[in-house]
Order: sequence, then C-alpha cells, then structure tokens
Amino acid sequence: MKVGFHHGREYYIFWIHELIPIAYAHGTDSPEWKAEVEKWVPKLHDAEFAREAAKMVADIYNRWKSKLPPKPDRV
Repeated sequence: MKVGFHHGREYYIFWIHELIPIAYAHGTDSPEWKAEVEKWVPKLHDAEFAREAAKMVADIYNRWKSKLPPKPDRV
C-alpha cells in the first residue's frame, strides 16, 4: 500500500511540474492549460481531486505571477 501511495504522489508532483511551465508560457485560462488538465485527469486516481489540484495550482500561480521574473525573450 505504501508503494501505491508514493507512486500516486509522484504522478501529482510530476503533473505540477508540467503545469507550471504551461501557466508561465500561456496562462491558466489558455487552451494549452485546459488541454494539459484534460490530458492528465484520466491518468490520476480521482478526477475530482485532480481538477481541484489543477485549480489550486492555477490559483497559486495567478496569486504569485507578479513576483515571478518576466519571461525571457526568444532569441
């Protein structure tokens, strides 16, 4: 059971690492953000929990984005 718990937790951590760059590049209201959430929700153990986790990440990102450094210009 412990292995399953840690494995499930790793999926959420990995997913958050995927969501942050998308939020940074496109915003949390973008089609890219929504597509990423829809892609991952079926892979996670509880769809309602996964959507709430995505909302939590979006809320935190939107609250702190003004404190993040600006996006670098593409060269």
